[in-house]
Amino acid sequence: PRLFRGLSGQDRYVLYLMAATTGFRVRALAGLTVADFRLDQAVGSVTLGAKLDKSKRGKVQPIPADVAQELRRFLSGKPLGTPIWGGMWHRKAAEMIRADLAAVGI
Repeated sequence: PRLFRGLSGQDRYVLYLMAATTGFRVRALAGLTVADFRLDQAVGSVTLGAKLDKSKRGKVQPIPADVAQELRRFLSGKPLGTPIWGGMWHRKAAEMIRADLAAVGI
């Protein structure tokens, strides 16, 4: 239930799930919006715009069905054009992960 720079435990859970699934960098994850996701198809995907991609080319990353299902629930009702994981958490991402690991005894 603890907030970290405005992110709830549920926010961080889905953020970590996206990081592990996509391999996207912290700043890329911080810039994703609901509009970047296509979860209504047989194979869901997230589009990383060129502005957020290290190579500056952009990319479309497939998302496994179980992760897409979790994302559908999480993203439901969120506004399309604003960052999903907004705020300044990305400047202290390592601190956030360490705190969450310590909270679960890792």
